[in-house]
Order: sequence, then C-alpha cells, then structure tokens
Amino acid sequence: MVAYYVIVAAAVAYSVYMIATMPKLPGAEEGAHESPNNSLNSASNGFRPRQGIPQCFGSGVSYPDFIQPSFYYYEGNIKKQIGVFCISEGEVEAGEVRVGDTNILDIPNSSATIFPPFTKPADEFLVIHQSSSNVDGQILLANNDPSVSQYVAENYYWSAECLETETMIKISNWASTGINFEAGDYIRVHIQGPGDLQYVVINGFFIVNSFTYNESEDSAVIYFAYADPIYPNLFYFTGNIAKVNALNETDTWVGWFNVPGEDAEEVLIHWQAPAGVRSSSGSAITLSIRFEIQNTVTDDVFTQDSSITKNTFDPQFVTTIFNSDNYPGMLPGSYKVRARRITNVIDAGGAASEQLKLEAFVSVTPYSVDDFGDVTTMLVQRRATLFSPDQSGQKINLDYSRLLPYYNRATSRYEATNLQPTNSFADAVAYTLIMRGGETSETVDLEELYAIQDGLSD
Repeated sequence: MVAYYVIVAAAVAYSVYMIATMPKLPGAEEGAHESPNNSLNSASNGFRPRQGIPQCFGSGVSYPDFIQPSFYYYEGNIKKQIGVFCISEGEVEAGEVRVGDTNILDIPNSSATIFPPFTKPADEFLVIHQSSSNVDGQILLANNDPSVSQYVAENYYWSAECLETETMIKISNWASTGINFEAGDYIRVHIQGPGDLQYVVINGFFIVNSFTYNESEDSAVIYFAYADPIYPNLFYFTGNIAKVNALNETDTWVGWFNVPGEDAEEVLIHWQAPAGVRSSSGSAITLSIRFEIQNTVTDDVFTQDSSITKNTFDPQFVTTIFNSDNYPGMLPGSYKVRARRITNVIDAGGAASEQLKLEAFVSVTPYSVDDFGDVTTMLVQRRATLFSPDQSGQKINLDYSRLLPYYNRATSRYEATNLQPTNSFADAVAYTLIMRGGETSETVDLEELYAIQDGLSD
C-alpha cells in the first residue's frame, strides 16, 4: 500500500512538474502567472513582481526573469546596459550566455556573472532607476540660437516714446509671439531704424514696469526703465524683444521636472551631443550644459556644468551624475531636475549641427537584501546598441543544467547536500517530495521511485 501511495504521489508530482514546465503550444492561451521560460512562441525576459520564482529542472535554455528593471548609463561614449536576473530556484550550472543568438563574450565590454543560492551581486547593482516622463528628447537652445522664444519684427508697427522716467514701446501683431510679460520681468530689447537706415533706437537690458495687451488692435504696450538714446515718433522699426533673467540670460531652461523616487541617492542625466562637434573651419569647439537638481523636501540645490570638446564624426553620449560622493550635502530624497545650455552657437548658420539633446532625467534608489535566498541569479553587463534604450529583440538566454540531490542506490542514501547536474525524472520527483514537499527519505519509497525511472524510455 505504501509503495502504491509513493507511485501515485510520484506520478502526480511528475505530472505537476511536467505541466508546470511544459511550454505552451503556439496559439495556446497564456497563463496569467506563467514564466517567460515556458512560452515556446515568445520566450522573453519578463519582470514579474509578486509572482512565482521559476523552477527549472533538467537541462535546456532559460530566458531568465528580471529581478529588477534593467538600467543603462554612458561611459566613454559606450552605452552599458545592466540587468539582474533570476534563473531558477535552487542551483544551476550555466553554460553559454547569449544576447539573442550572440555569445555575450563575443560582445566587447560585456560579461555575465552567475551567483549561486544565498549570494548576490554587489550592492552597486541593486538599484531601481526611474525616469521622468517629461523628458523626451528636448533640444537645449543657446542664448543666441535663432529659435529661442522671442519676438522678431520686420517692418511691423513699432513705436517708441521717451517719457520723463521711463520708455514706452508699442508693438503690433503681438498675439503671434506667444509671449506675455509682467511687471518686474527682465527683458532684452533691440530696436533699429527701418530699411536702409539701420540706426539703433533702443538696445539694452531693462526691467518691465507695466505690460498691456490690446486684443482688438492685437498690440502690446510695454513700459520699462528709461532708455537712451531714443528717437520718438518713429515707426515701422525692425526689432526684437526677449524675456531674460536677472543676469541678462535668455530663459532657456528645460525643467523643473520631478523625477519619481522618494529615497533617491543619485540623479543621472543622460544627454547627447551631435556628430562632428566642430566649427566650420574644422577646429574643435566646446559645448556646455548646466544641470541643477533640487531636493523637494530640503530645497537644497546642487549645480554641475558638463562640457564636451570633440572634433569627431561620432555622436557623443554622456551621463552626468549627482551623488553624495560629488556633493557631500546631498541627502536621499525626492528630486526635481532642470538643464540649460550655457555656450552660444558658434556658427550661426550651423546651429543644428551644434544641438545638445536631453535623453532622460533619472533617479537611482538602492535597496538592501542580505541575499536572494535559494535562487541562482545572474548579473549581465553588456555593451548596448546606441539609440535603443529598451534593446528590443535582444533577449538574454543561456544554457543551463539543474543541480539536484540524488539517491545513491549503492548505499541506499539520499544525498541531500551532494548536488549534481541531472536530467533524471526520479531526481526531480524526489526533490519535489522531500526537499520541497516536507517528506523524508523514509516516507518516500525511493527504491520504487528509481525503479519507475528505470522503466521509462529515454
């Protein structure tokens, strides 16, 4: 009777094992909590929080699950993608690790490291990266870039009048500018005579005293501090006017943008410079960006200027890092970020060739674990393809063999701590019943179980 129970239990365990690890046929309905390892038609690396840990038996190809979302950074104009993966419960031997069909060792600057149960990768890799949804490739404009938001009028109706303590200018066709001023704003104004006259009427940096918009006339009247020289009662000037800050800098900041993460210890900014960062004469030029981050709780602000000087035909990709190593006063918290270009366009006709582009504002939040328990994990560091943050189609996979205890039939002893690579059905069932199911080598008829194994065809 006991032997019959064991045979039935073994058969049930084997059936459960086979069902749990059997791939779905193409077109079959996918299980709600199925590991990507079991998807024959779409094996992939999945991120499955609060779901079961993969249980790989025998040997085969594994598409391991993400333990955490993968992340990347730029170093030396190389994009490095980092992934921490769970291969299987228990211990496995890993063979070749691949990115798609390519051996990872054939990819420069790439590696895969296997961590047996009750160990883990270094803490520097156990982090959660979260990006601001507001950053999507914005171009950082120079103060002298023609596309900076300002009002430029050719032969529009401008009038200027010098009053006792202030100057008034009236400008037509104002609605098209998309600009509004308030008292106290700083403005930069340049007005010159029409046509061939080209004499300067007003040129300077002023504070707005008042601003009024007449909708019926589509005109704006701006009063600001006295400007000299002044030529009153002249019309149809050519001019431009721009809102600036107190340092007479055009407001070209991108941000502030909040970055997700309540306990971030680092903030990364990924950005790009164009191919051929050079002047029309061929000499190298310097492009610089100012980044500011602010702790939303303490209001502490940290500033960093990043520059690139390259006479190269290759695009440049850069990650600027804020952390407590660089800024000792930087505390864990929630941050917002902004950026602005601080170098002017060198060649006015080639502004597009000097563009600086934002890619992502990212918070980095570490988490702490002693280890990942009885699970085999893998750290993958690889050189990734530029312009492809998600690495679509590049699935991490590896050859594996599961290590399990086995029944030593010569000594009639179950070697619970002596693991070996195995494809044995009996080893898998014994492990399921004894190591996972709470049975013992005395309550399971191992001789009968392995006799069943002997009767199975290969």
